[in-house]
Amino acid sequence: NPEKYWLRPYENIWDEGGIGTNCGFFIDDMWYKPGKVIMPDGEVVKMVDKDGNSYREAAETFLDQERSIIKTTDSRSTWEKYITQSPKTPREAFLKTSGNIFPTIELNSWLAEIEVTKKAQDMAMVGELYWEKDMVKWMPNIELKPIIKFPLKPTEDKTGCVVIWEHPFRDANNESPFGLYIAGTDPYDQDSSTTSSLGSTFIYKTFQKFDKTYNLPVAEYTGRPDTAKEYYENVRKLLTYYNAQTLYENNLKGLKIYFEQKKCLHLLKPQPSILKDIVNRSTVARGYGVHMSEPIKIQAELYLRDWLLEKRADTDEGDKLNLHSILSIPLLKELIAYDKDGNFDRAIAFMLCILHTHENYNIDLESQFDYGLKDKFWRTSLFKKRKVRF
Repeated sequence: NPEKYWLRPYENIWDEGGIGTNCGFFIDDMWYKPGKVIMPDGEVVKMVDKDGNSYREAAETFLDQERSIIKTTDSRSTWEKYITQSPKTPREAFLKTSGNIFPTIELNSWLAEIEVTKKAQDMAMVGELYWEKDMVKWMPNIELKPIIKFPLKPTEDKTGCVVIWEHPFRDANNESPFGLYIAGTDPYDQDSSTTSSLGSTFIYKTFQKFDKTYNLPVAEYTGRPDTAKEYYENVRKLLTYYNAQTLYENNLKGLKIYFEQKKCLHLLKPQPSILKDIVNRSTVARGYGVHMSEPIKIQAELYLRDWLLEKRADTDEGDKLNLHSILSIPLLKELIAYDKDGNFDRAIAFMLCILHTHENYNIDLESQFDYGLKDKFWRTSLFKKRKVRF
């Protein structure tokens, strides 16, 4: 934002997707790099000619080789610092590597890829959900404008709308199996605000053996319409459409009160049982959702970081991580810029999705354990009551 600091702006021709936006004048690390490099075909070439002109292809090859060596032989923090100090683009130069637990280098690279290939734009379906009797239906509406900018200025339009990348799976009865989709919500209460705070909900598809895609976000609703009730109703329709429960941040009461009035508390996830493992001797009992205290937030951040870096097994395109399944450009921007004290509504909502998956996994383990105990008790009792001869 050079103009804010009385500096001359230039069109950002360096970052992928930067055309049409401004930044300061940028000189990358490939501008002048004396020496030689071994090219992929084995040829040894100079990176600067006799007249002092840079051979940029050779310089970029050298830079990539350096990055690869540091990444595999040194610490992650050293690798990230090297990229910010020897950048190819302004975005790399300004990456936030300290105070951010998330893998900013990989997130930034993926963001650049989907911006230049238009993958996120091509797959995004924009529209609205509406009631038809007791069913929620989808209607495309290209006139609606999702919020794709981050950060958002307080004076900019914050209405937002639903964005879908994959519609819900339907079985032979035209129903989505309960548990296939889960959600995370970072809500708000007040009808108006002078800040850029938004309400945000993500729908996350879990693993099911009968479908091809899994463990990825499939829909988003982020916005702040004219009234809080309108926001709550849009969340209710989205959850109903996917037959999903949402784990929400419960420090604000409006969402629960609205759902209670609409007799749909079943769409809210009860307070996670894993909180007692995260917060020792926790006595908080709020019924639904989670209160994002410092220990819980730290653990949720760790869960999300691990999820982002986890390798996917459903691709032939080399090593793909879970983060490569994210098609929400503003979510990627929030994760890249994330810190504990800022306003990151989408990051918190998606963090709650991942916390939700851990809670469901924990419940599944507990139920299996309980069944095993019952089964052992049943067999023991049976053999006590009957004399079995072999």
